[in-house]
Formats: sequence, structure tokens, C-alpha cells
Amino acid sequence: MFKLSHFSADVTPPLGHGLLAGVIAPAAEIVDPLFAHGIVLFGADQPVVIVGVDWCEIRNDAHERWRVVLAEAAGTVPERVLVSSLHQHDTPVMDLEAQRLLDEQGLKGLFCDPEFNERTLSRIAEALRGSLSSARPVTHIGSGQARVESVASNRRIETPGGRVSFDRSAIVREAELRALPEGLVDPWLKTLSFWDGDEPLAALSCFAVHPITFYGQGQVSSDYVGLARARRQQDLPGVHQVYLTGCAGDVVAGKYNDGDPANRPLLAERVYTAMREAWEKPQKRPVEQINVLQRTLGPAAAILVWLHAARPAERAARSRAPELNPRPGRHRPELVEAPQRGQTARHPRRRLRSGAAVAPAGRDLRAVSALGAADAARPVCDCRRLRRLRAGVRPNAPSCGGRIRPAPPLD
Repeated sequence: MFKLSHFSADVTPPLGHGLLAGVIAPAAEIVDPLFAHGIVLFGADQPVVIVGVDWCEIRNDAHERWRVVLAEAAGTVPERVLVSSLHQHDTPVMDLEAQRLLDEQGLKGLFCDPEFNERTLSRIAEALRGSLSSARPVTHIGSGQARVESVASNRRIETPGGRVSFDRSAIVREAELRALPEGLVDPWLKTLSFWDGDEPLAALSCFAVHPITFYGQGQVSSDYVGLARARRQQDLPGVHQVYLTGCAGDVVAGKYNDGDPANRPLLAERVYTAMREAWEKPQKRPVEQINVLQRTLGPAAAILVWLHAARPAERAARSRAPELNPRPGRHRPELVEAPQRGQTARHPRRRLRSGAAVAPAGRDLRAVSALGAADAARPVCDCRRLRRLRAGVRPNAPSCGGRIRPAPPLD
């Protein structure tokens, strides 16, 4: 029998805490509280934990610390814990090693407060443990999707003169840049739901966009995706709402956002509408098996929760090809495992520092998020410059001058 429990905890930083890794004003006002929302799935060997956190980033040793602590609370192993930060900008970035280096230079607390991280993590672990006794049976899963209108746009734009530009960020005040086409985006919000018979238990929604309207003045907020999630929770008090940000390194709301605070509720309304529509007609299927697939990218693990429904032919086909990208004729990433700290990885054409993964030029290098197939369409760079992947950190835009080809979606 499969079971599910859900948990949540407040992760709002104290006033004065650094935001966005200390590059903007520290927390001066709490506009709305920040939360961690998660679920625990039982019945597929050891439990699986998925949690979305209203922080900008949780990376390197902080990311590993979160996975270890939550794994202990759930009675599982860190490899079966997915910690996903939503990437709002007026929120903390947690990197304990970076802060230790800053401490040595007399910059204590500039990046983050490790003690606050530990207190917050303990509170989340306690909430997780407390949820285990109220786990409910999971008999079905549901899936749905809806188009998000007028929110996402690609950072890369082609100007009327034919120049490829990277000037369209999350906030765009130039009317001529906002007037250009959206570009390559995934417009679909996906929702995965868990059911006990006819009673819904939890919903995981995912959409690929930077969740930013305005930031930098110390006004802590979960921004428009947090507002949309909270509204859905009010609609369905008995259904725990978890939101995850998809592969959004190059996807922002800049075409539809000039930084006016009035845009936040407008964008929240559009995401909320898609969440509601994706929920309304779910495709429900009985759950017979839960598999967890993982690939290691240096120190980071990408986890795909793969729930099999009562479709024997499809299950049999997928079991014969349990790859992250099982479509025939598509090449697979050829990864060179990164060395331990202090060593150097060598490649016939490249050298990189510890904590990274290597892919030959022109090859795909991708991590799969919790909703897997819904969120894997991101641009892949053909340039020779190597992209680094760190635990908990998505790569920034490649310096390729815009020579981009879209990555094929996963099955």
C-alpha cells in the first residue's frame, strides 16, 4: 500500500538577514511570510521526500545538509530527498561554505546566517516527523495541465536589426523590448495530484518561470507564485499545495513586467488561473508501482518520481528503457564524474574545477526536476564554453552569442 503525508513550516528570515546573497538590501519588512511545503511518499522501498522552499537558492553544503536532515526525519536516505528552492529574489540564498569564506574576511552574515538555516531546518524536520503518523493511503494519481497566459518570456531576444540580445530580464522598462515576441518558453503549468479514492490529498504544481516582479528594497515576499499557491490553498483547504519552479534559467516575466508593484497580483492571478484549470479535469489512474530514478551530476542528484498507472503496455515499454530520455534515436548525455574537492577534472578539450560535470560540445546536459517530463525543455548551448552544475544551483545563461537549439522534451 502506498501512503502520503504532507508538511509545511515557516521559513521567513528575521529582519536584517541577507537577501539574494547579500547583493541587495537585507530584510527590512515582511510583506508576506515564506514557507516550505512538502510531501512524503511511502510504499516504494524507502520513503521519498519532495519539498519546495520559498528561498532564492539552497546550494552546496547547505543543500546537502537539508537532504541529510530531512532524510533522517523521514527514515530514508538523502538520495531520495528532493529540495527545490523557488528562486524568489527578495528571499535568502543559503550557502554555508560561501559564508564561512566571508567570515574569514570579516563579513559575517553578509551572505546568510548559518544559525538561522539550522533553526529553520530543524523546524521543517519536526513538521515532517509530525506528519508521518497522519499518512493517508494513495490509491490514484491525477495529472493535468493548463496554459499560463501572458507570464513567461525568454530572456534571449532578436532585435529588429537581427542582433541577438540578452537584455530582457525579469524587469523590463523599455517598451520596445517588451513588444518583442515571447520567444521559446514552455507555456504549460503541470499539476500532479494524489488521491485516496475520490478524496484528493495533495497537489504538486510546476511552471517554468522566474518568480519575480520587483525586488531589492528589503521587502521579503514569496512573490506572485507564492500568492497563487496560497489562494489555491484557500480554495482547497484539505488538499496540500506544493509549488515547484521548473527549468527557468532563461525564462522570466520581463515581457509582461516593468517592475510596477501592481503587476504582482496580476501575474499571481494568471498563475492561479492555470493552477485551477489544471486541477479541474485530472486524468486519474490507479497507482500500482512507484519507482525513483536518479542521475548524479557531480555532488547533486536529480530525482524523478515516476508513478506507474494501470497501463501494462506502457509500463512494460518504459521498464525496458528506464532512461531519463527514452525516445529512440536521441543521444544520451555522456557525463564525466567530477573529482573530489582539491582535484582537477580532465577532458581532452576542457578542464574544470571540482563540483562540476562534463559533457562534450553539442551534447545535452540536463537534470530532471520532480515533475520530470513536464519541465525538461530548456535551451542547450552549442558553444565550447563549459557550463558548471553545482548542487542546488541551476546554470546561468550560456555565453554562446545566442546560438541556441531547443532541447527535446522528455517522455
